[in-house]
Amino acid sequence: MRALYQGNRLLTAVERTTHRSNLAAVIERVRPSVVKVINPVDGSQGTGVTVKVESGKGYVFTNEHVVENAVQANVRVYDDIDYEGTVIGAHSASGLAVLEIPCPGCMTLPFRQIR
Repeated sequence: MRALYQGNRLLTAVERTTHRSNLAAVIERVRPSVVKVINPVDGSQGTGVTVKVESGKGYVFTNEHVVENAVQANVRVYDDIDYEGTVIGAHSASGLAVLEIPCPGCMTLPFRQIR
């Protein structure tokens, strides 16, 4: 079994179990928003997350290098449905790209407002 640490402190067995349970809960909560992105120009692949759905369109964040030189990309959502996405923005310095997909029912990454 791999040791888990919080800072420099080794976690107890109870804390490790709680940590795994919390991690599993987070994974289950965000999994539906994770997508697969395929660049039709060079075949490169990566993942992304749907961050917003508005007016029947979903917006996906992915890495810029995944969609480099592409105007369109194939986006496969959680329930194995493929959509043709349009690259609406890419910024090589930050490594971020945004795609738009026609997916009114896509699950989005849950964000929490911090005050």
